[in-house]
Amino acid sequence: MTATERSVSHIVVVDDNEQDSAQIRDVIKELFHRSALSVVVDNLSNTNELPKYLSRNPDIVICDVSLEGRDDIKGLELIQNFKKRHPHIAFAAMTANLEQLAKLDQIEILPEFLLPKNLLLPEVDEKFGPFVISYVLQNTRQNRGFDIHMSTEVEVELKRGLEWQRFDADLIHCLIRQVFSTSALPTSAAIDFERAPDGKIKLPPPFIDHVDVERFDELRGESGSVVLKATPKASDHANEVSVVLKFCQAESFSSELRNFVRYVKWTLPFTWRVDLLGSGRAGKYGVIGYSLAFAGAAKSYPMSRFLKEAEATPVVTFIANVFDETRKVWYRNPVVVSEDDLLSRLTKRYFRSGHVRNQLVDKALGAIQSTSAFDKWEPAEPTLDKRRRLRQLVDRVFFQRRKSYAVCICHGDLHGGNIMVSENKKDMVFIDFQDTGHHHVFTDFVFFENALRKDGRFSYPEDMKEAIAEERAEITFSFAASAETPVELENPAHSTLSLVRATRLKAFRNFRPEDKVNYFLHALVLAILMFRNDRLENVAKERLAAFFIACAEELNTNIGSGHEREKSE
Repeated sequence: MTATERSVSHIVVVDDNEQDSAQIRDVIKELFHRSALSVVVDNLSNTNELPKYLSRNPDIVICDVSLEGRDDIKGLELIQNFKKRHPHIAFAAMTANLEQLAKLDQIEILPEFLLPKNLLLPEVDEKFGPFVISYVLQNTRQNRGFDIHMSTEVEVELKRGLEWQRFDADLIHCLIRQVFSTSALPTSAAIDFERAPDGKIKLPPPFIDHVDVERFDELRGESGSVVLKATPKASDHANEVSVVLKFCQAESFSSELRNFVRYVKWTLPFTWRVDLLGSGRAGKYGVIGYSLAFAGAAKSYPMSRFLKEAEATPVVTFIANVFDETRKVWYRNPVVVSEDDLLSRLTKRYFRSGHVRNQLVDKALGAIQSTSAFDKWEPAEPTLDKRRRLRQLVDRVFFQRRKSYAVCICHGDLHGGNIMVSENKKDMVFIDFQDTGHHHVFTDFVFFENALRKDGRFSYPEDMKEAIAEERAEITFSFAASAETPVELENPAHSTLSLVRATRLKAFRNFRPEDKVNYFLHALVLAILMFRNDRLENVAKERLAAFFIACAEELNTNIGSGHEREKSE
C-alpha cells in the first residue's frame, strides 16, 4: 500500500437500519469534504460481512448497539468479539437509546468511544465533528497499512513455538501492527497537517513502508514463546534499526511488561537498558517489541552467537562491565532471607515441586551416565557401582539445609540468547524480562556460567577425565579465593574454564564469601534443569556432565569439612 493510498481514511458503519446507515454515511462524507479530506465509508447491514472489511484495517468501525431489530446489546457483544481479534482497530458504539449504554458493564472489552445517534442525525453536532476527524486522522497515521514480509520458516517457527495446529497469519499480523503503531513511536501530542496548494490537507508520509520478519538462527524461544528479528523500513529513512519481537502466551506477556516497568525502566542504566518499542495483545497471545537502536549500529546479535564462534571480546566486556562489583546496578543491597532454605526456593522456581525435581534429577543422572565423562570418572572413594555413588553425592547435597541466603534484583534468565551485542562487540543490552525480579544473588552469574559451557566453544579439555579434574580444581580454587583475588581478563586466549573462573570471582566480589556453597548448589540445580532438554548438543552435554560430577564431589567434601553450617533433620 502506498503513502497516497494510506492518506484516504476508511470508516465502516454497521447498522441494520439502512436508512440511518445511509444518512450517517452522507453526514461523514460531508464532514470530511468540508475539511478537504478524503474518506471511504462502507455501510454494512449484514454483520457476517464484517470480518472481510476488518481485514482491510479501517480507521474506525461505528457499530449500532441494537442490531437485527432487537432491543439488546448485540452490537456491544459484536464489538467485544471482534476487538479480541483486532485490538488495533478503533470501535465506536452508536445508539439512539442512551439507556442501553448502562449495559456496558456487562461486557469485558469496551469500545474506544460512545456515539449517540443524535450527534450525527439529522446533522452532525458542531463539537463532535472535529473530534471524529481528529480521531480518524490520528489512526490514519498509525502505520497500520504497512506490508509485513515473513518467510515460511518464520511461520513454521511461530506455529511450533506457540503450539498451534494451524498457523494464524491474521493474528500474527494484527500483533505486529500494534507493536509498530505510532502510539509507541516518539511523536508530538499535537499533529500538524500540511496543506497542499489546492487547499487539501496533506497527510504526513508514513513512518514505515514495510517490516521484514526473520528468524534468529541462534535463538529458539522456550516455554511457549518465539523470539524473532524484525526490521522496519521506510523509503525516506536511511538507517535500519533491529527490533526483537517476543511472541508468548498472554500470562507471560503481562508478566514481562510488569517486570520491565518495575525493574528495568527505572533501574538499569541507559547503556544496558533495551527500549520497549511497543506491544500488542490479541486473544490468548501477546507480543513485545524491543528496539535495539544503540551504539549507532543497525545490526545486533545474541551473545550465544559469539560464544559459539569462540569470540572472547564481547564475553570479556560483559563480565568486566555488567558484573563489575563497583557498579552494582542490579546486584546491590542484597537482602538476607531466612524464612525458607535455599533448595526449597530453587525447587519452587525451577521445578514447582519436590516430586518434579526428583523426576528431573533421575533424568539428568540418566543422561550423565550415557556420557564419556561418566565413563572416565574415577570417584574419590573407589566403588564398584558409580551410578549409585553419583546418586549418593547428589542426595547428600540436597539433604543439606541453608536457612539463610541473600536475594537481590536479577535478570533471572541471563543466558546467551537474552544478551544482545552490537556490531562493535562492546555495547550490549538485555532482553526478555519475564523472570526478572528478586532472586538468589548468584542467579545471573550461575546462568552465565552455564551458558559458557552450553554454547561456548572456547578451548576445553578433550579428555573427560582431565576435564573433571580441572573442573574440580576450579571449584577448589573458588572456595580458597578471597575478595582480593585478581580477576584475569586480559588473556587473549581465553578458555571456557578461565571465563568461568572470572565469572565466579566477580560473583564473590559482589556478595558474601560465606555464600560460596550456595553458588554451587544453585549451579548444580541449573545443570539438572539443562538435562531435560532433549536437543542438548553432545559437546554441551559432556561439559555439563563433567562439571556436574566435579561439583557434586567437591560440595560433599566442603560440606563435610564445615563449609556448610547446618544439616537437615
